[in-house]
This record gives sequence, structure tokens and C-alpha cells, in this order.
Amino acid sequence: MIILFKKILSTEKDITSLRNKLNDALIILTDDEMFSTQKASTLSSALKRRLNAHAEILCSISIGTNDTFQNRLEIDSFRIEPASGSNEKTYTLIDKTSFVHAFAVNEIESAKKVFDVKTVNELLIDIQLKNTELERSLKNLRIAKDQNARMESELEVGQSIQMSMLPKEKYQSDSINLYAKLIPAREVGGDFYDFFEVDSGRLGMVMGDVSGKGVPAALMMAVTKTLLKSRAVNDKSTASILTHVNNEIAKENDAYMFITVFMAILDINTGELTYSNAGHNPSYIINKESRKIKKLSDLHGPVVGAMEGMAYGETKLSLKKNDIVFSYTDGVTESHNSDAELYSDPRLEELLKSGEYDSTKTLTDLVISSVKEFEGDADQFDDITVMSIEYCQSPTLTSSIVSSINITNDLKQIAQAIEWYEAFALENKIPFAVIQKINIVLDELLNNIISYGYNDEEEHEIEIEVQLIKNRLILIISDDGIPFNPFKNEAVDVSRSIEEREIGGLGVHLVKTLMDDYEYNRLVDKNIITLIKQDISA
Repeated sequence: MIILFKKILSTEKDITSLRNKLNDALIILTDDEMFSTQKASTLSSALKRRLNAHAEILCSISIGTNDTFQNRLEIDSFRIEPASGSNEKTYTLIDKTSFVHAFAVNEIESAKKVFDVKTVNELLIDIQLKNTELERSLKNLRIAKDQNARMESELEVGQSIQMSMLPKEKYQSDSINLYAKLIPAREVGGDFYDFFEVDSGRLGMVMGDVSGKGVPAALMMAVTKTLLKSRAVNDKSTASILTHVNNEIAKENDAYMFITVFMAILDINTGELTYSNAGHNPSYIINKESRKIKKLSDLHGPVVGAMEGMAYGETKLSLKKNDIVFSYTDGVTESHNSDAELYSDPRLEELLKSGEYDSTKTLTDLVISSVKEFEGDADQFDDITVMSIEYCQSPTLTSSIVSSINITNDLKQIAQAIEWYEAFALENKIPFAVIQKINIVLDELLNNIISYGYNDEEEHEIEIEVQLIKNRLILIISDDGIPFNPFKNEAVDVSRSIEEREIGGLGVHLVKTLMDDYEYNRLVDKNIITLIKQDISA
């Protein structure tokens, strides 16, 4: 058996969070929303009854992976009691539930990740726990003998929080060579960096700087870093991620703190880099061989946390083999020497062009040593943070043919969209059977969007894009209507007679049947539907 979840539950919020995660995990494993909702709700009700009888319970959820238990999910609940004569605890089984269903065994790892992603409530609880820890530390500060002792202790607490939240300095694979380093100032400045695998083919990277110093900056850094990473699990658009995180932070930002952020997602296979800059220092792309540098000067929105409702943009560019993405915080360019001179952007750019380095580590160390040498005897007033990422492989270049059209939310324009697609298909010798299928799909989805997607009488634009990559056909439909996932509803039971079926849903069922893959995403203020025919020649 593989354990999907094992945790002590002590509040109804814990149980509500578990119910939502179990529902999402079961949908991944079964693709059956009704079954998933029913089982998650039943478990939630049972756990709440047990929690009323016990102060806290241990819940364990496991799934079978061998031939005997492959289709079985087991849920065990344990009563927790102190062991006699010691500080340890004993766990007594009070309930064991199991049920059998056809599970997608190859999706078990994806289901496990659902339980690992923290909800906003869980993040708030983490913050409350850290606040409790800080309050305990601050209480200890009050008994310190003098003001200097109290200040030193507070700075140590803030710096400990800051450094404990950072990933390791190095990440290396056949495709990526990454090195990062943060040199904290005596007064914690709130700098942070992060890098993580978004999925098997994408790497996420973040460089950020929180306004203010000390413990509040360290706590805000921890929250921001966690929100960015958790959002990236299900969102591949840096613009959408920053838009979401900004709203989460801004709505409860009583301290009026803000964060500058540079965030990028690299498609390792193609070399495509998608990035967004929210008020941060510009990053650079360095050609390792020629030492030519490209300054990424785009600003895609204001600092994060200042105001709700801001929509951020993003830029895409292509990396070549051995290109280096170089990011840093203002502790580099705004460091000063004893004569109050700034290190400055021009000095950094000259170092990137002519400095002696042959790897991301030597580049990162070179920049930091250059800054420290420039400062001389002057105090380091801010954190110094540098991250270098080298793209070590040649991009996989696949020739593609792309065409797009924009129509308005007028049913009469559906015919125009279909004519455009047919012209594209005939020009590129797409089989007639595939043309017919895509025509049906376009007619069904555009009808739904135009008829039900808007709650006003204004004119709206709908963008349709088609991509042909070898024999793979991709259709993308984007609209700014109300959020709606057409693929969310329960599948139509076509085995029943027409009289027995519920009204609606047959058109979307037909779309699912005609296409090999389909996906819905809500990115910033747009609905994005992606449909794929994997092999038009089959």
C-alpha cells in the first residue's frame, strides 16, 4: 500500500481541507466527480463525529498498488492518548474504512501531490505558528539586559526564518546548471530566491525582495515564496500566477508591505522562457560564448501586494544553448562604498561582459566578490542575492504552422471561423475526416461561448488559434467571458435512452469524443480551451 496522506487532525478546518484535497485526488484517480464528491463528503462527516469525541485524531489514507489491493483505498482513524509514564503518545485504531474502485495507478504520484499543496488556510495557520514562535522569541527579548541584546536576538530570529526558507544553492541536470547565493545583511532585508520543477519539462525560478527589514520582512518573504510556488503547480502562466498572488497578499496587507518579483518558467525542451517582472531589477540573458548581454527591461506590472485587482503581463523569448539567465536584487547595484558611491547598473553590466567566469557558480561568486570588494570597509546595508541559470542543451526545434482569427460574440460569425479553419486545413492537406471533426467542435464550443459566456450586451472578442506541428493539431480558443469550464460536468451516459438522459451535455460529450485531449484554464481574465488531435494521419 502507498500512503497518500497521514496527518493529525484537531479542528474542523483540518477536516474541511482534507475533504477538498481528497475530492481533487479521487477525481485524478477515477475521473468520476460524483463518486469523488460522495466519498470525500462521507469521510468528512465521519471524521467530524469522531473529532467531537476526541480532542485530536490521526487519519491515514492509503491506496493499493499490487494485484490484490490495486483497486482498494483504505482510510484508518486512530485515537491519540498519552502513554503511561512517558511523554510519548499511543495511537489506537478506532475506525477502518475501505472501498473498491477502478483507480488510474499511473496517476498515484499526481494524486499524492494534491495532498502536499497547502491551501490558503493552511498557509495562514503556518504563519500563525511562526507568529507564535516569534511572540515566544519576543517575550524572551523583554528579559534581555539591554536594548542591544534585544535587537541582536530579534535579528537572529528574522534571519533564521529567512535562511530556512531558501532552497539549496545548486541545481544541476543534463539541461540546467543553476547556482544561487544570498548574503544576508546584519538587518534582515527580505530578499529571497527560489527554483522548482513545475513539471517534468519546465523549471520555475523566482527572485524577490520584500520592503522593510527585520522579522516582518522575513515573514512576508516566507508567505510570498510559498504562494508563488503553490500556484505554479496548476498554472503555467507567470502573468496569471502574479495576478493571483498579488490579490491574495493585497487583500490582507494591513502592514502595507510590498514585494518586487521577477518570475520565470523555462520550457526545458524548447528553450522558451516565459517571464514577468513586478517592479524588480531587470534580469539579463548572457551569451556564454560571445558575452553579449540582453537586458530584460520589460515591466509587467507594479510591485506585488500594493493593490488588489491588478492584471500582470508576461513576455516570452527563446534561449539558445549555453545562454545564462542572470537575476539579482538591488543589494547588488545599490551597494555603496565609504565614499557613498553606488555599485550601479553600468558596473554590473561591464562585469557580466568582461569578467572571468566559466560557469554559473563562478559567475555568481564573481558578482558577489566584486560587490564586497567595492564596499570595502562600508557596512552592508541590504541583502545581496544573485542567481544564475545556464541552459545547457540545444532546443528541440519542431517546425510548426500557426494561424489565428478573431471574431466577435455574434453567432453569425461562427461560419466565418469555420471557413477560416477549412481554408487552413485544405492548404496544409489535413484529411477531410479531421476537417469535419474540427468543424463540429468549433461550432459546438463557439455556440456555447457566444450564447452563455457573457452577462452583458457589450461586444467581446474571441480568439481562435490553430497550430500544426508535424501531424499534431492544436486548437486554442480564448475568450474574456465569465469563468466557465465546459469539461467539468459529469459525462453523459450514452447507454441510456434519450428519454432517460438529463437535458444538456451531449455537445460537450461529442467534443470530448472527437478530440484526443482537451483542457480548460482560467488565466488572468480569460477562459482558455485547448484541444488536441495527436495524429491527424491516423
